[in-house]
Amino acid sequence: MKILSVIWQDVRRGENIDSYAAIVAAFCLSIANIFGFVPQSLISSVTLAVLALLAITNLGNRHRLDTALNQKGNEFFMKRFPESLQEDIVRAKETWLIGYNLTRTVVNFSTMLDEKLERGEKIKVLLLDPHGKALSFANKTLYYPMTEEQHRERILTTLSNLRQICRTNKFNLEIRIADFPFAFGVYALDMMSTNGKIYIKTYEYKTKADGPRILLTTKDEYWFDYYRNQIMALWNDAKPYDL
Repeated sequence: MKILSVIWQDVRRGENIDSYAAIVAAFCLSIANIFGFVPQSLISSVTLAVLALLAITNLGNRHRLDTALNQKGNEFFMKRFPESLQEDIVRAKETWLIGYNLTRTVVNFSTMLDEKLERGEKIKVLLLDPHGKALSFANKTLYYPMTEEQHRERILTTLSNLRQICRTNKFNLEIRIADFPFAFGVYALDMMSTNGKIYIKTYEYKTKADGPRILLTTKDEYWFDYYRNQIMALWNDAKPYDL
């Protein structure tokens, strides 16, 4: 029976033993009371003890649940991406990069991106349109705003760097530009596969502190699908850019 299997697994792991012991004790005393084997005073004392034990067990379970939920929240939101990001980019067969200008990303990962293109792996890049209206809106969200021209130059520098990276193999690099602000930046790695991962940096609005970083895998199901659909919608509404 399934219920017996669950109980046995709990006992083997040393979990909920106090609850099972209380249930067994209550059952045995109930049977003994029916046949008059134990005095009523003993039944009352044991009943109070069982109720106290169950109350303590419930408090312990609640504490463990609260601790688990707090730990999950701390793991979900991060101040910086884990070190696994670079390794995941190396392994990915298809890499999506989305951001306002991606200046540091392209510079820091230039060698890696070049090697990926040489291996025939796909790279998709989405940036703000350097000559679009959204450039001024996105710039105003920064705590230390640049001039619109400075922001434009960063995007153009990224495009120039990408042009250098793909000079030997341009067929596996696809670039699009969008004339609307993004709510987040993204490293999406093999997101169409069962082992896909999406690294997300939410963009802040006029605050010094960086927005939270989030790592989603296919195990996150609903939220993974939600952000994957967001990425596809952004990509489909953007314009292709020919280097």
